[in-house]
Amino acid sequence: MPGSAVSREIGVLQIRQVLKGPAKLGEVHIALPSGDSPLSSSDIRYTTGQKGLWFLRPHPLGSDRVIYDAGHPQRFLPEEAAIPRIAYFRNLINSRKTQ
Repeated sequence: MPGSAVSREIGVLQIRQVLKGPAKLGEVHIALPSGDSPLSSSDIRYTTGQKGLWFLRPHPLGSDRVIYDAGHPQRFLPEEAAIPRIAYFRNLINSRKTQ
């Protein structure tokens, strides 16, 4: 990614459902640690076919296209951990809309 001090690659996430944000997303581009750079404990280890709940933010170096960033492993819940918590997150989002 141009302008970044850290080497990054761009991955693609297929979106099945949006809890908060643009509702019509089918896929997003996400900033990933480069495959040729060392990984730190704050990098998410992505794998092809990985499913779960992602807490994404627009990446500040997105330039001409919107690129998202999960930022830290705590911003991803694997599918088996996310499914029982979806209702909690929906309720939390809805309660903040009414405030």
